[in-house]
Amino acid sequence: MKKHFLKILFFISASWIGVGSFHGYAQRQDFETDFQPLSFPEEFLPAWFGNEVRATSARIFQMAGQGRNSSRALAVQPISSSDGKLWIRLTPASFENPELVFYAKTLQNGTGTRPALVFYSWGESLEGDFSEPIQIGSNEEFLNENRDFKRYSIDLPDDFKSSHEVYLSIDIRYGSGTGSAARWVMDDFEFGDLVRDETPPSVLEVKGYDSNSILVQFSEKVDPVFSILNLAYELDGENPEEVLLKNDSLAIATFEQKLEIAKSYTLKIRQIPDLEGNFLQDTTVNFMFFDPTAIAEKALVINEIMPAPRAIRIYPMSNTLNCFMQAIRNFG
Repeated sequence: MKKHFLKILFFISASWIGVGSFHGYAQRQDFETDFQPLSFPEEFLPAWFGNEVRATSARIFQMAGQGRNSSRALAVQPISSSDGKLWIRLTPASFENPELVFYAKTLQNGTGTRPALVFYSWGESLEGDFSEPIQIGSNEEFLNENRDFKRYSIDLPDDFKSSHEVYLSIDIRYGSGTGSAARWVMDDFEFGDLVRDETPPSVLEVKGYDSNSILVQFSEKVDPVFSILNLAYELDGENPEEVLLKNDSLAIATFEQKLEIAKSYTLKIRQIPDLEGNFLQDTTVNFMFFDPTAIAEKALVINEIMPAPRAIRIYPMSNTLNCFMQAIRNFG
């Protein structure tokens, strides 16, 4: 059977000034800058090249809303008829202890059963030979289904750590099966002296949100999938019906029954990681519930009314008086 694949080569220049964003001394590409639909040798992003860059969902393209936290991302669609290629140059000598990390996932493409098979290899020049490809995970790693982002790291060979220029090749291949293959998505690509976030999130505040909901404020952005799992929250032995994540670090848990005002509750929170995979320690918070949307009768007093200026008709005095009295009755 003839093998079909998409091949990706990456190279990052140490002179990335104003490209993407930076984390410590690392070079980072977050794919938020608009892609230019230009093929090799033209750049579709500064220092990024591709032979099949498109503005729509074919070959290599920018995908809105599918990056981490609903940002933009780079997507590659393996197809049977052609390859797709990207090039980025790495400059290990610019860093003390360079590391390479990125996040990747797959999205279901049609009803086919073909996975995307991902391999990487190293070379000293863009036109030269590359090492034997090494597969990332197994054939089950990137199935044709909707999956969550996972963090991947690739070790730089010792022989290249002092090199001024090295090339990483990543092949996204058209796997075996029937029909279409999975769509492969990458986000937050970094290379260099990375600053590691090893601090787990914590709970800063718990309070009422409305009559049957509570608000949980975390110390940092939390994982958008784990943070909305009902089983991650337990209020006096009850799991919420629904959990929504607001502003990346604010969760709103809604329960079936109304909560009692001025009653003390115990909330248990567990197994929620931040965006770097650091898990919250199991946390128990005691708080007194108040509903900020509950307004007591006669608690709202209107002592001034400012009508919108507009032209009015002049009526006889009797009609004006009747209108005035009716207005008083309406506001009474």
